[in-house]
Amino acid sequence: MTDIEELLLETLSFYEEMNIEKIILLREKLLWYYLIGTRQNSKAKKIIDWFQTNKAKINLLFSNKQVKAAYSGFLGFVGVYEYSVANNSAQESIKFLEEAENISQSIKGYFELKTYIYSIKALIYINSGDVISAKINTQKAEESRPSVLKTFLGAGLVEYNKSKIFMAEGRYQEALDLVTRDINKTIGTKNSLHLAPEYLTQATILNYMKQYKESHQIISDTLYQYIGEKRNQVSSIILSQILREFSRAELGLGKRIESLDHATEAVSILINEKRGNYNNNLEKSIDVLLASALVAKADAQTALDDSKSAIDNYKIAKNIYWNIYDKRNIGNMDNISYLLSNGVKASLKLNDTLSRKVECSYFYQLLIKYFGPEHRRSVELNGICDL
Repeated sequence: MTDIEELLLETLSFYEEMNIEKIILLREKLLWYYLIGTRQNSKAKKIIDWFQTNKAKINLLFSNKQVKAAYSGFLGFVGVYEYSVANNSAQESIKFLEEAENISQSIKGYFELKTYIYSIKALIYINSGDVISAKINTQKAEESRPSVLKTFLGAGLVEYNKSKIFMAEGRYQEALDLVTRDINKTIGTKNSLHLAPEYLTQATILNYMKQYKESHQIISDTLYQYIGEKRNQVSSIILSQILREFSRAELGLGKRIESLDHATEAVSILINEKRGNYNNNLEKSIDVLLASALVAKADAQTALDDSKSAIDNYKIAKNIYWNIYDKRNIGNMDNISYLLSNGVKASLKLNDTLSRKVECSYFYQLLIKYFGPEHRRSVELNGICDL
């Protein structure tokens, strides 16, 4: 199908000056296929580059609703690409979604499209730490979603986003129930790679719940093949997350060396990708995936009694998160309390008494500042730096 579409694009490109609005219908489908359907990001970028070059030529004023819907969907996919692949800021990426939302709201019907746009906005807000905005857009997505879905655009995204919100709030069982429901809705219609974000979220939650065997099993059954013989079929973004969660599961199962190897590889992949403009200074990065991979690596280093290296990586991860999350949102994010509490635990393994006290106090005071003394992780560590 894609070969035919590419041939059509090549043939019809001659007529774009006369009928560019119609071309957007085909290019929107092709962008979905490359970006969402098969995750061929380099090909998706070519379609987006065409759009950026020709956007000013597209006149929606006299276009029919089919063209407007395709244009709106195209903008939505551009927002996905800018945030998830190009690693641009949430604010820059949301601009494309807001334009897509405005256009979609001017069209009657197309409820699945509207659900998708709200859902992607919600997902970006979740990943950037704005849980309140994520909840607002998830609610709008749920209200827009038709009872009978004609396509898979937006199918399951409401449940998926709710699970991500619950995970951000540390409500693990509720998060697990929702993402499992999402997977069960679509498992008969999509391959394991298409469901990679859902399986990875499921594995992540199970790792937080210390159900390492179950997490390891999910990755082994669905995604491990992409670490091995099918590595060239998966994007580096997905691969790094598979390696990260496999590392966390391995650590929980006592496989410390393997855990460190996989976490180190996840970090290396993301650094080599140079996602975002930070000029090799990792602490200026806004890559949330790099931050989470560094935490996984630090966890493994702590288990292997390399606490100094672990603390360095926890601090880099902390600074990356601070670049991403507004300070008002830091205290809403469970992954931050996890990082800070593990920083405390790593500090306690330092041999030097002064360093142990300084580093322990550093992480613990941040935990108290943003999460308060009554938070479950604060309570668990109360007074531990005085030992």
